[in-house]
Amino acid sequence: PDEKQKPPEVFMSGGGIVDPQTGGGLIKVQGGRGQGGGPERKRPIPKLTEKEAKAVLKPYSTVLANRLRDVLVEKATVRWHGAYMSGKLLSKNAYKVCIPGETRIFSKRNNPDTPMYSVYFCLDKSGSMNGERANYAFLGACLIKDTCERLGFKIRLYEFDGQANELKNLDSYDGTGGNTRDSAVLELVDEYINPEEENIIFVVTDGTTGRDERYTAVKKSLDRKNSLILGVGINIGSDATLFKENYKNAVLVDKVEDLPKTLIETMRRIIHR
Repeated sequence: PDEKQKPPEVFMSGGGIVDPQTGGGLIKVQGGRGQGGGPERKRPIPKLTEKEAKAVLKPYSTVLANRLRDVLVEKATVRWHGAYMSGKLLSKNAYKVCIPGETRIFSKRNNPDTPMYSVYFCLDKSGSMNGERANYAFLGACLIKDTCERLGFKIRLYEFDGQANELKNLDSYDGTGGNTRDSAVLELVDEYINPEEENIIFVVTDGTTGRDERYTAVKKSLDRKNSLILGVGINIGSDATLFKENYKNAVLVDKVEDLPKTLIETMRRIIHR
């Protein structure tokens, strides 16, 4: 090959993610000797393992984590007052003030160092997600998971159709399930929510389900537990109004390739200065 010929320039178009090794996703070919300046061409994104996807997404998750970390450091410095004991002074234990390491002085501790975020990422695995939607949802989940791990956030992963289960890793996720019932995964998440933490719940789906009694009940339960529920709707179309009724914090993604970029923007809106 011509040594002067430039390699293909890998880039993110919209939200599309590419693998520089496999050439999946969107690739812009530089005009070079023997190439010409042809238009961009779109290739289907290959199925990657979680490890491979994290390697591809590392530049994006690193930048996102660094930006969010800067915000959290600022919050810890300006808005939060550090981890200290507060509450009613236990007079009978007042002498313990002079004892190094003694903590049984005040009645309660209620001022953490910084907000503690826990993220619950729920992936629709219904049959309509099969193919491109599932691939981009997988990449979006890998992106958020890697970012959370870099920041030290807790993160739990789930998949759902008519039922729900927790994922130990993302390699087993695909879009080959049955119908969609959001309440199934929300009920599972509700079992693990800690109301003393800042809880962020992503529900990534391409469908809408009715607000039945189970959905209403679990939604109320999660609202009481300091939870921000974000419905991320892929190609919802004419069901957008119903989707927004089900999810007060709805994020609509018209082009599936924009999903990873939209998730980045959403995280930055949630954790902001």
